[in-house]
Amino acid sequence: GMGIADDSSFEQLMAQEGCETHAFDCTIRPDSKAVRDKKFIFHNWCIGPSGGKFNSGNAYMQGGALHFKSLTETMEHLGHTMVDLLKFDIEGFEWN
Repeated sequence: GMGIADDSSFEQLMAQEGCETHAFDCTIRPDSKAVRDKKFIFHNWCIGPSGGKFNSGNAYMQGGALHFKSLTETMEHLGHTMVDLLKFDIEGFEWN
């Protein structure tokens, strides 16, 4: 799923159902309660245009630069050629 913040219930449910589940969020730390010790795989980057410059005024960006990868880059990094289900919970943050 794209976007976790403090709610990873969807990702946890999908992983418990036996799905290979990846979660992406550059606004939370890997040791966050929402992602630490969960059954899904957490990646500390956001999906979107490189650099996320289109979103420079967003409150999430106040802490400095965040790491972005495109969906294509992410799929290549993970060795995936297809996605069965893609969940967005981003309030327009990553996607342009």
